[in-house]
Amino acid sequence: MADVPALAFERVTCGYGRQVIFADVDLRISVGTFAAVVGPTGSGKTTLLRATLGLLSPVAGSVQVFGQPPGRAPGGLGYVPQLELVDWTFPMTVEDVVVMGCYRQMGRWPRPRRRERRAVAALLERLGIADCTHAPLRELSGGQQQRVFLARALIARPPLLLLDEPTAGVDLSTQHEILHLLGELNAEGVTILLTTHDLNAVAAHLPWVICFNRGVVAAGDPDTVLTPEVLGRTYQADIVVVETEAGRFMAHATPLQLRDSRAGNRHAPRA
Repeated sequence: MADVPALAFERVTCGYGRQVIFADVDLRISVGTFAAVVGPTGSGKTTLLRATLGLLSPVAGSVQVFGQPPGRAPGGLGYVPQLELVDWTFPMTVEDVVVMGCYRQMGRWPRPRRRERRAVAALLERLGIADCTHAPLRELSGGQQQRVFLARALIARPPLLLLDEPTAGVDLSTQHEILHLLGELNAEGVTILLTTHDLNAVAAHLPWVICFNRGVVAAGDPDTVLTPEVLGRTYQADIVVVETEAGRFMAHATPLQLRDSRAGNRHAPRA
């Protein structure tokens, strides 16, 4: 079983009604990977996660999680949705939200048992939000809310964690804290796949990158994948990659940068 991947897409086609989002996708995520899927809006990143979760059945092809269909994946899956999709008017405390992660199926609202409360308290302590346990979710900051949904996904100790835009809408400091925390979880054995628009955060924190635009454009380590050529094919736009002592930074090209790149200087000089 050592060679069984955490996630395998084999010639997968997904869509909604007659609209095909991506077709014939092959993708393999090894156990223990910490990877990001990057690409423009509408490229199919969230659809990829939905197919992995089993929320969307492929039109064709096969999706397997640890060698099984998503609904029968051993250990289950953890999922952190985009915060903008959450109904903040629903009256829930932080503890309520996290306890929901203990139950894959609920016919009624669960009353937390003592051992579940202890597990929730320990996890919130680790995530730095123990003082928010009984606070209404809607009153928390964006970074605190993201940690709450991360706690909900982790409470059942899933071997695979999926996150949809986990650093969207939070400040730079919180963004780095979340990615460092995910790195720690990955070091403990959790396989992590997230989607993001933030190329610079990916370059600084993640060891594996999947460039995606209605299909896999390229996959590999940031040094190999985050190049002007690959990013240009992914985003259908000119992307400038700047190498500095502090790291690699990416942005849409300005007219002046386009002139320089067409003269042969695709990478800006190292500072």
